[in-house]
Amino acid sequence: MNESKTSSDIYIGQLINHRYLIRDLLGVGGMGRVYLAEDVTKECMLVAIKMLSINIANKNLAERFGREIFIGAQLGRKSQHITRVFTYGITNEKVPFYVMEYLRGRTIKQILKNESLDLSKFFVICEQICLGLHCAHQGVSLNGKVYPIIHRDIKPENIFINNYGKKTEIVKILDFGIAKFFTESSGMTMTESFIGSLPYSSPEHMQVQRIVDIRSDIYSLGLIMFEMLTRRHPFYTTSHSFSTWCRLHCVQAPPTFEEVNPHVHVPQELWIGRAVPAA
Repeated sequence: MNESKTSSDIYIGQLINHRYLIRDLLGVGGMGRVYLAEDVTKECMLVAIKMLSINIANKNLAERFGREIFIGAQLGRKSQHITRVFTYGITNEKVPFYVMEYLRGRTIKQILKNESLDLSKFFVICEQICLGLHCAHQGVSLNGKVYPIIHRDIKPENIFINNYGKKTEIVKILDFGIAKFFTESSGMTMTESFIGSLPYSSPEHMQVQRIVDIRSDIYSLGLIMFEMLTRRHPFYTTSHSFSTWCRLHCVQAPPTFEEVNPHVHVPQELWIGRAVPAA
């Protein structure tokens, strides 16, 4: 890690909630920063803390944040394939954070940068992702009602293989509920506040007038599965614009495996034809 970045980080060395001593910066993303910390009340057990890049301006926002984290915590208890969340809070600077299990391993994005996945590994990983998503889509109980939970930001960075390369490796889905909280809390237009990774967002997610349901997560998973098999995203563009990706997801016919990577062989049993994007 870059020493200058670490030394200039305001949270390194801080004791959060009189309990969590922040030791290091693990990563930075569009929705916040993740830190390695020690729980000083539990023999310095290692945990991860995510500080969100948003401020809690009022009581209603704080309650909404608490609700989303509560839901995420329920999911982590129901499925071993969803990251466990222990608690949450708000700093003196009104920055929301949550504390989760500390994972050691790699994300799908990191893995695909350096290696190809054989079919047996592909099946194992996909099965575990599906089990985690199925648990979330079945829903959690809140105030006597069951609510299906949609992730809204399924992408290679949010699929983590804990203990990667070891016999105990297990797939964990990260950041449930956070994309929804950001979207509802921003107060900006759709293109300004869009939360989600453009290359992995479903057509309906990118069209504000359409209802997003569990199929949106399944679409994103399909893109990840395509990339796991070919090591390439099905849609190639150097653009990072919302409009370009919206056109690709909503209008562009998806390519075959061979069109994207002619050197890869995907068994016919896995190839079920090209789906047509929803109108």
